[in-house]
Amino acid sequence: MIQIYVSPSGDDSAPGTRDRPFATLERARAAAREAGGKAVVQLRGGVHVLDRTFELGAAGSGTVYQAAGHGTPEREEAVVSGGREITGWRVRDGVWLAGVGGLDIRRLYVNGRRAPRAAVPGLPGTVTATETGCVTTAPSR
Repeated sequence: MIQIYVSPSGDDSAPGTRDRPFATLERARAAAREAGGKAVVQLRGGVHVLDRTFELGAAGSGTVYQAAGHGTPEREEAVVSGGREITGWRVRDGVWLAGVGGLDIRRLYVNGRRAPRAAVPGLPGTVTATETGCVTTAPSR
C-alpha cells in the first residue's frame, strides 16, 4: 500500500508525501483512487475542514484513512470537521438567536462544549429524541 499524506497546511499541488502533503481529503482521495484504492491516507495533525459531504464510494474501498502515526506514541491529533462558525447572535426575550441559512444543524457547540439547541414547545403526539433530531407519533399532515 502506498502512503498518502494530507495536512490542513498542505498544498493540493504537492506530491502528497510526509514532507509535502496535500491540503484536502478530496485530493488525497483522488490520489488513492489513482493508485487503485490500495492506499493509506495519513491525516497530519490539525482540523481538516469539510465544506460538503465526503463520500468514499466503491472506488475507495481499499483505502484506509487514519491519523498520522496511528498506533504509536507519535500519533497526531487529526480532526475531520464539517462544522461551521455561527455569527450574528442576538438575544430576544431571553433566547439567543442566530440565522444559519440552509445549514442542517444537528449539534451545537459553544466554546468547545456541546450545548442544547432550542426546543419547539407543543409538538403534537409523543416526542422522542433521536441522534439527528426528534420524531413524533402524530400523523403527518
